[in-house]
Amino acid sequence: MTEKVYRVAGIATDKRGNTRVRYSNELDNRIKVLTRDSFTNIKLIQLDDEYDKFEICQILLSDNRFTDYIDIINNELDRIKRLSDDYSVKLLKKQRKLALANISAEDILEAIR
Repeated sequence: MTEKVYRVAGIATDKRGNTRVRYSNELDNRIKVLTRDSFTNIKLIQLDDEYDKFEICQILLSDNRFTDYIDIINNELDRIKRLSDDYSVKLLKKQRKLALANISAEDILEAIR
């Protein structure tokens, strides 16, 4: 899993009323797309550097402009952690499978002697 990084982040509410954390690398373009798609309550900030989603959520939690959205940001952090844990488990299983595939018959015989 490659870590994507972003320079713009914030929250926006879709047509159904779901408010979520949003990420982008271009502020103006992201605002245009969200507005075009009828999003409301668009609050995005330009970050001083590139950050991954986990770091961005921590930044948003410490920013006074997002205090009304703490629960939403915490839910996003939980989602990111779950995805990360799921990926780690899959990676470990794949590494074990590869390691087992590289064991020769001689290695097995040597291990049981």
